[in-house]
Amino acid sequence: MRGHRVELGEVEAALAALPGVRECAVVPVPDETAGRRLRAFVAAEDGIAPADLARGLGELLPPYVVPEEFVLCDELPRSATGKVDRRRLAAAR
Repeated sequence: MRGHRVELGEVEAALAALPGVRECAVVPVPDETAGRRLRAFVAAEDGIAPADLARGLGELLPPYVVPEEFVLCDELPRSATGKVDRRRLAAAR
């Protein structure tokens, strides 16, 4: 991403450690100008705003790995095996 190596697991772990986050997933999505960007899907307690999540991650991670977009949802989609369905997330918005 933007010339840097990004470990999605590290971003997800930092996001999951923020107060009020129940579960999360971070996926790369196509972007017309940058090629790819990060989108975070977060199931969180009521009252948490995307700006709060971005600010919290900004305190833990370098700016280039903080997702540019946060999508709040009730729960993350699951595959038949019970894992987070990343394909559905990447296509969602």
